[in-house]
Amino acid sequence: MNGEREAAPEAGAADEQIFARPAWLEEFGSGAERAPAERSDSAAPGRGVRLEDDDFWDQEPTGWRATVDRVRTTPRAAIALIVVGVIAAVVAAVAVFGTSDGSGSGPYPVVNFAGASSSPSAGGADATASVAVRPSGAAPSELVVAVVGLVRAPGLHRLRPGARVADALTAARGALGGADTASLNLAQPLRDGDQVVVGVVDPKSGVKLRSSVVSGAGPGAQGAAPAGAGSGAPAGVTGTVNINTAGAAELDKLPGVGAATASAIIAYRDKNGPFRSVDDLAKVSGIGTAKLAKIKPMATV
Repeated sequence: MNGEREAAPEAGAADEQIFARPAWLEEFGSGAERAPAERSDSAAPGRGVRLEDDDFWDQEPTGWRATVDRVRTTPRAAIALIVVGVIAAVVAAVAVFGTSDGSGSGPYPVVNFAGASSSPSAGGADATASVAVRPSGAAPSELVVAVVGLVRAPGLHRLRPGARVADALTAARGALGGADTASLNLAQPLRDGDQVVVGVVDPKSGVKLRSSVVSGAGPGAQGAAPAGAGSGAPAGVTGTVNINTAGAAELDKLPGVGAATASAIIAYRDKNGPFRSVDDLAKVSGIGTAKLAKIKPMATV
């Protein structure tokens, strides 16, 4: 009997060694330092051995985990969150894109272009936009003429309507010494866009650059003869040709004037000086009364 009693403590020591806490759990603190016997005593009947770590799983969730659990278990809360999200999205969309009713009250109002009516049946002054457009044949309020060559102030000059070559030279502060003013018809009317070229004549060196007026007038310009408007001008021909400054190519455009007649006009002009009037063309060889009648509507001096 004594031998059996002495063996019992040895068996108890073996049990303690079996249920002893492993060494690798020592670093996790003293949360489960009760003896195996105490654990077994505190365990509920039928559940076996209860560890102290089991208390962690019996705690109520807190923080965001508790919120998630409540939403997950409460359908009304989930629906409320969805409704709030939809309302927030709608408010953000209205704030960014504004209204779409075309009233222009949003951050991007509708732009009505000039001349466009907001309603097909709209009438009155607001229905259409009126734009003042000057007729193509209307006279300009001023003339812009270029004066180049031997003048004191070459460049662009603004003249009154009806100005003449003499006015252009005055605006350019006069011609310099040695300028060829004899080739210019100082009484010739100017048109918007014309260019007055003041050449040079040097008897000593023999250098001679004739002065001329280069027409810059187009169809509908002031002073230009309309095509076929009772002037005898052929269809498709606009403007007039200055017989004192025109070259052979320009003279060839006159009705009834070919290469030979153009050369004769230039030869007469070089020999006798500029023509005083278009009627002086009758003095040129090869130009008779009938041909002169065709040339006169399209020629000027």
